[in-house]
Amino acid sequence: MSEETEQAVLKHLRQRLEIHFYGSRKALFRFYDPCIASVFFSADPAIDRWLGPLERVVWYGGTWVQIAEHGKRWYSCVGQPHQQRTEEQYKDEEPYKLSPSQEKAMENFVLVQAVWRKWTKQKRARESSEENITYFAQRVLAAMRLEPPPNICKKC
Repeated sequence: MSEETEQAVLKHLRQRLEIHFYGSRKALFRFYDPCIASVFFSADPAIDRWLGPLERVVWYGGTWVQIAEHGKRWYSCVGQPHQQRTEEQYKDEEPYKLSPSQEKAMENFVLVQAVWRKWTKQKRARESSEENITYFAQRVLAAMRLEPPPNICKKC
């Protein structure tokens, strides 16, 4: 949602397709994917620079944790009100750099997503099954909370 012109919004979103992380690494950022949006927008509340002319972004789905707790549902990210800017003012914006919390959240998502894909490929779960997603997310959360025992071998 935006009060800006369609042209200004599209230009801004094109600029946000490239994202920087871990210093100088670059990637094509799939912010339009509900899974990615859920992780990205949930990881850091200081998101106004990314939003730019957008007042609100809405998507359906959720992170693994959100799906496990509430099922799939509608989410939104709301930016701070700002002054209307001209298209020319968006021209020289630097590419967006992930914050440390966004980097960590995206890294965790990539790791968990790989396990989920393998699990569904082995036909242990249906990708569209909310019940399977909830079961999987609960197991992932339990595994993430595990800590190595304090008496682990010092040579390891």
